[in-house]
Amino acid sequence: MSKDSALINLFLSSRDLITRVVSRIVPPKEIEDIVQETYVRICQIDKAEHIQSPRSFMLKTAKNLAFDYLKS
Repeated sequence: MSKDSALINLFLSSRDLITRVVSRIVPPKEIEDIVQETYVRICQIDKAEHIQSPRSFMLKTAKNLAFDYLKS
């Protein structure tokens, strides 16, 4: 299994957690968009093998996207 596939599998298994984290930051109608954008960002990573802690990376990405939504 490639590192990219591992990241996608980790995302799928962590989706509920990501949703809960994002739900504390953005309005309910925006949660799914943020979660989906997190998935897109994970899929676009070129050098996934350099990520030390993939779960933390995903959660941080989701939080940053949620905070960026609030800023806009």
